Amino acid sequence: IEEYGQAQVSYNLTNYKITPLHVLFEETCKEAERLGARVTGSELVGLIPLAAMLETGRYFLEKQGKSPGVPEDELIHIAVKSLGLNELSKFEPQKKIIEYQFQEKHGKLAKLPLHKFADELSLDSPTPGGGSTAALAGTLGAALCAMVANLTYGNKKYPDVWEEMKNLACQAQQLKDKLLQLIEQDSEAFNKVMAAFRLPQKTKEEQEAKAKAIEQATKEATLVPLEVMEVSLQAMELAKIAAEGGNVNAISDVGVGTFMDYAAVEGAFLNVKINLPGIQDEKFKADTLAKAEKLVAQARGLKEEIQALVYQKISNKEK
Repeated sequence: IEEYGQAQVSYNLTNYKITPLHVLFEETCKEAERLGARVTGSELVGLIPLAAMLETGRYFLEKQGKSPGVPEDELIHIAVKSLGLNELSKFEPQKKIIEYQFQEKHGKLAKLPLHKFADELSLDSPTPGGGSTAALAGTLGAALCAMVANLTYGNKKYPDVWEEMKNLACQAQQLKDKLLQLIEQDSEAFNKVMAAFRLPQKTKEEQEAKAKAIEQATKEATLVPLEVMEVSLQAMELAKIAAEGGNVNAISDVGVGTFMDYAAVEGAFLNVKINLPGIQDEKFKADTLAKAEKLVAQARGLKEEIQALVYQKISNKEK
């Protein structure tokens, strides 16, 4: 390319699952080295799936001996830097990654600064409310779990659990991202209930349509906190693994994360319970309540187990 004074190698990558992006790049670097040259950068023409970028980021982090269980934005940043995607022209994830073309990564609540979110909570509007707050608590708990796993991975004192902690960090990041989405979904679900109650009811047809809309919206508003319970309980299960084998210097962080996730389960349980009386479908009510009660019972038992383990390890450090 005369403009850059460089040679160019072009590929048509049709299936990143067969030929991952990092494999293509690494093989090109090897061939360039064999010819006495080096790869100075790369450029992506067109769009790329998010999964391909995340896989690339994880590969290069592990190549550096670091945990791949980091946030999505960091994985993309590592992929861009490692592939040299900013060398010829600026790589803009929002314009280049397929999934980002169709939906925003985070809703408006998740993008608020912490003080703004707290301010929104304090206003006299029903959303965001306890449901979104429960999801936020779960988000923070999962994030702390990922942090502890990342503090353990690569630490020379814990080589036997590196692989386990690497996987745990990746799983915790996924749960964190799901709970971030549920912060927004809870508020959206409640707003749909309010919208249904505002529907006209002058005629019999309107009354029937309104009743149906309220029933459906209330069911949806009940299923969101139920999912918060499920995901937060999964985060607690990961926290137990972190408490058992993670970096003991971060054991208090495991405890805080556990309490946050437990608060999410209990808080979301309250939201499930308060919505059920407004639903006419008795089978749905019975099934949902049974699921919620099972989840909260599991969370209560797990919280006691982890709490005892955390305090025991703190006591051992004091000796």
